Amino acid sequence: MKKESGQRRIFSEQVRKQTVKDIEKGKCSVSSASRELQVSDQSIYRGKLVVE
Repeated sequence: MKKESGQRRIFSEQVRKQTVKDIEKGKCSVSSASRELQVSDQSIYRGKLVVE
């Protein structure tokens, strides 16, 4: 499945907060979280997980 260019993935605030908590608590790494959410590591670092 190919993603159209310019298309953004939008994540709820709950998903964003849980992802940050998991990373901070050491439950997962940024790399594993980015793979699970199918976004780049840089998207997580730069806060590109957009709130709905």
